[in-house]
Amino acid sequence: MDIDDTPGDESTRTGLREVALSHRYRWRLLYCLFTYANPMWLPDVAHQLTVWDRDDVDTRERLRIYNALYHDHVPPLREADLVAYHQPDDEVELGPAAEAVEPVISDRLASEIDDLLTAERTDTDVADPVD
Repeated sequence: MDIDDTPGDESTRTGLREVALSHRYRWRLLYCLFTYANPMWLPDVAHQLTVWDRDDVDTRERLRIYNALYHDHVPPLREADLVAYHQPDDEVELGPAAEAVEPVISDRLASEIDDLLTAERTDTDVADPVD
């Protein structure tokens, strides 16, 4: 389904785009679910976002990103039906409206793929420090 085929009016389609793209953690979480696995544990998503965000992946930064996802980014995505969150399992999965934003997420990814792949290659050389 193309975002322009999303049921509802233009404001609904625009609203989905705005929610999905309003922060890099949101669109990258959706990208993880579209690409890697669906569902995913939220801590695994936080780890992947940490790899993409920083040169030095450490436990504190991963926890900070996890908390930001949990408190600030998953709730609006959930409200927009872009994701579903299962708290007992700490899993997040694509929601019924997610397919409508997949082209937008893919376009965003295409503009950043080189940087993300470089970050992933760098992560294989970095060990997690013991706290």
